Amino acid sequence: MKTIIFIILAITFYNTPAFSSGGSPPPPPLFKAKNITSVYLAPLITGDTKPTLFARITYAGVSDLDGRIDLQGTTSDQNGIVDGKNFEWNTPTVKLNLGTQARLSESLSLITNIDVNIGQGLDLGGFDVAFNAVMLNENENILRFGIGINIHPTDFKWFTSPNNYRNEKKVDYDPVLSVTYNTDHQDWIINPFAQFTYTTQTLVDVQDESFVGEVYKNVTVFTLTPGFKYNISEKVFLNIGLSFSRVNNIENSKEFGFMPFAQINSYF
Repeated sequence: MKTIIFIILAITFYNTPAFSSGGSPPPPPLFKAKNITSVYLAPLITGDTKPTLFARITYAGVSDLDGRIDLQGTTSDQNGIVDGKNFEWNTPTVKLNLGTQARLSESLSLITNIDVNIGQGLDLGGFDVAFNAVMLNENENILRFGIGINIHPTDFKWFTSPNNYRNEKKVDYDPVLSVTYNTDHQDWIINPFAQFTYTTQTLVDVQDESFVGEVYKNVTVFTLTPGFKYNISEKVFLNIGLSFSRVNNIENSKEFGFMPFAQINSYF
């Protein structure tokens, strides 16, 4: 009987992945990392729900996002931490946004937006689809709530040693929430606006057959965008503003981005 039990146990262990093939190893450690993407900026709508075309140019070169991170699913090599930091975030210099608003009803619209990054070249920054709902429209005061999804590429260099890294590039997606307030007095020279947005921006998400489990890192991005709207004509208006982004989940970092912009809008 003992012989039979021994044979059964031997066959069982032999057919497990850990015995037969050695099993997949754990993910390699994080020595240091570099992220080459922009901080997320949501589409901005300050007119009414008429069909609209908009184009925005943003100077995105002012930020301090370097710091220390850990990757969920693996360990960090302490030798890669220098002055308390093992992470570098390289943002593009300029962002271009091109988008449309399609009217669904008197108070609901569909927003689509393409984001292009300009650094050493032109790179696709992402694509947005969102619903905007007018929650308040009284006495030329307009309050909107937006919910959408940002589909974006990732470009993350995961260094496993001083000279070796994995360049993780893929397309990921994240949810976005926004609240926008603006006035719309036709007899005012300028009308103020303010937008608040929240998203969790994925930096890297890796599932690989070469190791066990998932390696993942995201950050939360809170952005406040004040500015003013200037009516050029009945159909064309200009938005000028500043976006202040707070990027959490990065240790030993100032965690901010500062992005002035101009946006031209036209009803059609």
